[in-house]
Amino acid sequence: MDTEVKSSEKKPLKIAAVVIMLALALALALFISTPEMRLKLYRGTRITGVSDIRINGVKYSPVEKYSAFGNGQTEEEKQPLVLKKNVFRLEGGRQGEYAIEYFFDNAEIARLTGDDSFNDFPQYTPVRFVYYSDNWWNVVKLSLDADLNGEDGNWWITLKAKCRSQESDGARSFSKQANYISAAENGEGITLLCGGQQTEQ
Repeated sequence: MDTEVKSSEKKPLKIAAVVIMLALALALALFISTPEMRLKLYRGTRITGVSDIRINGVKYSPVEKYSAFGNGQTEEEKQPLVLKKNVFRLEGGRQGEYAIEYFFDNAEIARLTGDDSFNDFPQYTPVRFVYYSDNWWNVVKLSLDADLNGEDGNWWITLKAKCRSQESDGARSFSKQANYISAAENGEGITLLCGGQQTEQ
């Protein structure tokens, strides 16, 4: 008799324990399924991109190219940028600025275009795309284009970037046009800012 009473007393406890476990499992599943949580749990490469660089419509691949990260608090970390069929991958996972930097070789450009005026400039002109990640969990795809066009000492470069983040509905577009001759002469190069709070252009 006592055994039956004890058994009947344990049944509600077992049912309550099962209900609590199911509720916790459901809450955890819902929590993990939120877009922000999925991004935070993501373990792959967080920044991938493709680049297309052209001079008067002809593909150009700068030999010197780097990626760098900086957040204004620590010294900028710079390393060679590895491209495979124009695709690059950066680990990401930190809040701050990620720079993709190409060094245009002006002697080579002089040879490719037949415009000897490029030989009067410093050897390299830096062309930078700077993506700002406003949080550490961003997963983003970048499409970067640089087009250098002109003739007879009149050269303009157009930079375009598209940033598609997994937490947004569509891609954001940015662009900039600059006088390449001026940028090459002063050695400062050209920079296009994209992502974060930057206004689309």
